[in-house]
Amino acid sequence: DLYNTTHYVATHQEGAHDIAGLKRLGQADLDVYASPTAWPRAFFCDRVLRYNSPNDFADLLLAGDGRPFAAIQKGESFSQPIAASAAGRIIRPARDYIFTANRTSFVVEAPTPGIAVLAETYYLNDFQVTVNGQPASYFRVNHAFRGIALPSAGTYAITYAYWPQYFTLSLWLCFAGALGLGLGAPYELCKLGAVLLAGLRVDFFTGNNLGDACQRIALRGHIDTHPHR
Repeated sequence: DLYNTTHYVATHQEGAHDIAGLKRLGQADLDVYASPTAWPRAFFCDRVLRYNSPNDFADLLLAGDGRPFAAIQKGESFSQPIAASAAGRIIRPARDYIFTANRTSFVVEAPTPGIAVLAETYYLNDFQVTVNGQPASYFRVNHAFRGIALPSAGTYAITYAYWPQYFTLSLWLCFAGALGLGLGAPYELCKLGAVLLAGLRVDFFTGNNLGDACQRIALRGHIDTHPHR
């Protein structure tokens, strides 16, 4: 449920074959089940818990009531008060999702200050985030996902765009390499042309034929024109 896994498939078995906590949707080549308790992909929560270690987070999951919650590990900065308990928390699923190759957008309705949780993998400094069109910072929540602090009640349109931390630098290095190659190629062609022209001039005055001249020029450039000799 934590990972927003809404559907499951299982190897087909004849007859009714129920799985605890799941609703059987149908049976064919595979048996298909739905999880009615799966957490939303993104949601608002009005309070945030604190945990010390991954084991503590697992304990929060196992001891919880099955509903979504938000928790951050000790050491993560958070601008709002930390709740002592998740009891009575307000949860609002997100809506109006838009997915592209490197972007996730959604809208949350926040009745109070709180946090917007997105159940997608957290990477430090690898996403550009906007909230209602303005740049915002994000942090790690629920040990593997992304969160944004919402300072007040309201409607928030949130967008995460995947843009790795050093991607801009990589683009500039690629551009510099292409530029260097582009400038270097004409220079090398000019050098080759100069060598060819010099060789032809020499052979014109010595009376040698053009084929012999080209052969000697090729040998000067370490090109084997007779590989089987």
